[in-house]
Formats: sequence, structure tokens, C-alpha cells
Amino acid sequence: MSESKPLIIGSSGNLSEVAPNMFPNLFANPLRMMGMTQVNGANATGIQNQGINNTQLSKNGTDSAASDSDGAWNNYLSASSSGANAGWSTAASWAEWQCYPAFIVAIKPVDITAVRIWCGWITSGGIYGSDSPATGTTVAFRFSSTAGDTNWQCCTSDGTTGNTVDSGVAVVSGTSYVLAVYKDPSTGNAIFIINGQVVATISTHLPASTTDMYSIYTATTTTSIAKNIKLKCAFHSQR
Repeated sequence: MSESKPLIIGSSGNLSEVAPNMFPNLFANPLRMMGMTQVNGANATGIQNQGINNTQLSKNGTDSAASDSDGAWNNYLSASSSGANAGWSTAASWAEWQCYPAFIVAIKPVDITAVRIWCGWITSGGIYGSDSPATGTTVAFRFSSTAGDTNWQCCTSDGTTGNTVDSGVAVVSGTSYVLAVYKDPSTGNAIFIINGQVVATISTHLPASTTDMYSIYTATTTTSIAKNIKLKCAFHSQR
């Protein structure tokens, strides 16, 4: 990726319109499989899934419509018990590292105290209860108040050893972010992007080539108080 470009989501929330501009190296290959999830629109709950089956997301927690000044979102509320999740996740693995996967998600953190947010690819559900990216194989963004995070953290793990790189981008309640990761076809590195700008390039402790991972975009409460998170849309692609 020679340069980072601002990412603008259209009124439809359709990330497929902008993904080729965000990942130009990836979309030079026409044989990519794609999937997309988006909310049903203003004043409506529920989501629409399109594309390859295993990328289809399902909800965690209780959803409600949220029409903000920057468009339609869905708010997800966890249960009021420590370890309860709110957000989206795939039911099956879909991202294989040798297939150069990519994802983009539009997210708006709401509660940022006593909460752990993971956005990306994982192999172990144990990561919901952990700040360590080495809880399974991981390529994901993390924000965890229990780890003392104030910025988005860019995390990878090969299943044994993890990396954590500070993005320098602060997590602010009520602020929307477009988070993206892709495997660079020319280097094999994991490229982390926030709001169209590359914030980290990680070249070590990456998934094995045939490791299958699934996607999570969730907030986990670390106390007995329910936590909220808002999501708009997500885009997934791989060869």
C-alpha cells in the first residue's frame, strides 16, 4: 500500500464502495471472496449479511436502533454480569492467513471504563476474558481499561507469543472509528489502519499460513454493570 487514503462511508454505509481504494494492492487480484454486514437503517434494529457465508455476523447482547448525527448505528448492550459480551461475531472461521484476508469495521465505543474491546481475527474465545493477544492466534485491535489502554492497541499473536503496538489514536466515548487490517501481499506484514491512516505495520508473531480465524467486534464488561457499544457495518475479503 503506497499511501493511506481517507475512508468515507457513503450514506448507505456500503463499505464495498470504498474498500478497493483502501486496499488497492489486494483488489488488483480479481479472485477475492467478499462479505459485508450492515445495520438495517435509521430507527431499525437487526443487520443484513451479504456474500460468503462464513463471514456472516451475528449479534451478542441486546440491540437497539441508534440514529446519531453521523448516521444509523445499532447499539449493543451486554448483560450485567462480568464477562458478558456485546457486539458482533462470526459463528465460524473464515480468515486464513495464506489467503491475504482483510476487514474493515465502523465502530463507536460508548462505555470505556471496566470494559475490554476486541476487533479483529481470533482463534480462541478465551480472548474475551483476556488482555493478552497470545490467548490463541490473534490479529486485532484492542482497547482494554483493565490493561490501562487509552489508545487503540494493534495486536498480533502466532498462538504462543504476542505483539502489542500502540496506535497513538485515542479511544473517546461517542467517537466513531473505521478500523481495518489486511495482510500486505508484497511483504506478508499485518497492516493496521484507523480512519484511513496506517497506524502500525507488524511483521513478527503472525498467524501460521493455514490458521483459520473468525471475526469478533465486541465489548466485554469486566464488572457486573452492563456495557454498550455501537456498530454500523463491516466488510470482509480474502482470496
